[in-house]
Amino acid sequence: MTYLQIRGGLVEAREAYDDRLLFKQHGFRFDGNRKSWQRSLESLTPEVLEFLARWIDLSVVRDMVTALKGLGEKGHKVIGYMLASSRYAAYRSLIQQLAPEAANPAPAASVEDEKAVLEAAAKAGVSLFPHQVAAAVKMLKAHRSGERAFLLADAPRVGKTYSILAFLKVANQPATVLCPASVVGMWNEQLGRWGVEGFAVSYDTFRSQYEKKYKSSVTGVLVLDEAHRVKNARAKITSIVATEAKNASFVIAATGTPFQNEPAELLTVLKTSQISDYKSVYIAAEWRQERYGRRLVWKSLSAMKAFREHLEASSWYLRRELKDVAALMPRLMRESLVISAEGLNKHLAMIDKELEALYHQYLAEDRQGMADKVANIRAGLFAVEDLGALFPIASTLRRLLASAKLAAIESVVEDALEQVEEGEGVLFFAHHAEVIEKLQKALGDVPFAVIDGSVDTQARKGIADAFQRGDLKALILSTRAAGEGLTLSRAALAIFVELDWNPAALTQAENRLMNINDARTKIARYIVAPHPLEQRMVELIN
Repeated sequence: MTYLQIRGGLVEAREAYDDRLLFKQHGFRFDGNRKSWQRSLESLTPEVLEFLARWIDLSVVRDMVTALKGLGEKGHKVIGYMLASSRYAAYRSLIQQLAPEAANPAPAASVEDEKAVLEAAAKAGVSLFPHQVAAAVKMLKAHRSGERAFLLADAPRVGKTYSILAFLKVANQPATVLCPASVVGMWNEQLGRWGVEGFAVSYDTFRSQYEKKYKSSVTGVLVLDEAHRVKNARAKITSIVATEAKNASFVIAATGTPFQNEPAELLTVLKTSQISDYKSVYIAAEWRQERYGRRLVWKSLSAMKAFREHLEASSWYLRRELKDVAALMPRLMRESLVISAEGLNKHLAMIDKELEALYHQYLAEDRQGMADKVANIRAGLFAVEDLGALFPIASTLRRLLASAKLAAIESVVEDALEQVEEGEGVLFFAHHAEVIEKLQKALGDVPFAVIDGSVDTQARKGIADAFQRGDLKALILSTRAAGEGLTLSRAALAIFVELDWNPAALTQAENRLMNINDARTKIARYIVAPHPLEQRMVELIN
């Protein structure tokens, strides 16, 4: 069993065989003669003190403070860290008694970082939850301490994106964001909103540009959204990203599924992201010869557990489960995903052409009020009641907006399925037949059903019951036909592929997620074409 002692200006961990990996990763060196792990007292950081707190007792604190007092200013700094740490609160009176000159330590850098993060969010018009602030602060601390990369592994729906944006703004670093195609538009929109220099590009586009001898401008921070996309060591995109990551000042790898059953996949993500500690995987895993070649496997359950603990204690890693932060979050969160897809500009141009023609038609008919409403719609400044002016071309506009989203549906579905946990389901709301058909193809072998106007009441109830039992992973729903009267609360995520122009119909559909006895945080995600008509609709819903 591990125990600590203070000796000759060192903190020494003895009988620490089970915890050797943790001590190694916290900068301790092994002394073979004494069979102990050692580190100088003056080099202790707030993170290392937090790590040591699990083995600290009254006698160790007394010996540590006494030894630190003799180290001058450097020792007083470490004592200040102890006084500022909640993990040492039980010993605060003793520490102040032994070292009264250190009773008023300088404020921790994390306090200033927290203030800067909150100010950056306020300027962007965003309210951050405490756990999102904490993530940004920890990334700033890792960046400042010289780490090359950070693995942000919060579970899906915890809110990694805002934490990353806050970090980028406070760190004042340009950014290149690699992400799935379905969220390129969202990332570019948010980078602009937060005032962060940089751009987002899909993994596929980045690869194709690179293969055409494209030289990237990755000189600031490289963000790998859904970083498990580079878990295959043999994939071309993995080698490309690894090369580009070396040019970055810092790498943030964000993924909700970091700890795979296959340690080789985690190893690849760590190496590709330039996390210097990737070799720690080898301490807990070993190569095993199998029929079709060598395979990296965990040595034992205890080795895997020790590695998990090592991750949790690392300065370059952070993971929170949704259940850990759910109490701080609202029961329903709305988010919009601005698409970026092939052929999108052509459809947007056709929409503008239709609106312009209608505007001139109203002017020719001497209907200035209706023309003004169309002008407001084109500018994204309309109210719900103004939409009545679109009646002559409403069906055409809806069809064009639907067509504009078809190319993005496959990646939208893929991302949604990755974000729901085991036992949860996902709802897809749509209207046009071609969109519903595209959703069906994208779901493939995933168990799903469709509820639209052709499904009678009894059949709808049967499908809803099957979904609630867990027999179906996904439902494709017509917003008007299935937007009310059904309980589908097993779903954690609702994707609105098409937006109804009546906000009340959309909020009714959102309610399919809710159940008074279900405390989980649910997400309603709106897939938005980058046109003022749809972007304003999302504002009206909110």
